Amino acid sequence: LLMQSGKFSQEESKWVHDAFESANRLSKLTQSLLLLSKIENRQYPETENISLQNLIRNKLNHFDDIRSIRNLEVRFNVISDVTLDINPHLADILISNIISNAFKHSPENGQIEIELSPQLLISTNTGKPLSKEPASLFNRFNKDSDSSESSGLGLSIVQEICHIYQFKVDYQFIKGWHKIAVHF
Repeated sequence: LLMQSGKFSQEESKWVHDAFESANRLSKLTQSLLLLSKIENRQYPETENISLQNLIRNKLNHFDDIRSIRNLEVRFNVISDVTLDINPHLADILISNIISNAFKHSPENGQIEIELSPQLLISTNTGKPLSKEPASLFNRFNKDSDSSESSGLGLSIVQEICHIYQFKVDYQFIKGWHKIAVHF
């Protein structure tokens, strides 16, 4: 309401905007922590057969604007579709977090490659080397950048979902490419 009233100075407007942004970040952080807690407590027992090819294509479509604005080259190579018996909500979060991570950390004019095969989902993107230990990327609240957009929970959530379904997830940095692989 304060933001809409517009009855304050430019400096006061900035304060209100900053408070609003902080409240949004706290809300997202709370939602992520609740999700992580629910996953750890196995509160998503329902499963369905989910086509990863369809899910990945849908998620990539959501990033079309970012791809265009940042001039990213995106390739999706399907060796074979994979159908997993997984909770649909968790499948959506798993794929969203992996793809979102690639888009967040690709530089302008960068490249993103997604590959799907019967045993493996690989997401690679160009980018700078990490400033932290790669093994720590899956720890809660750990992020490689100081970006306020990131809570540092995305890859922790990916790891927890993989743990539930007995998938293995790992990270490597090879010749300018960040690689996250999920082994089914």
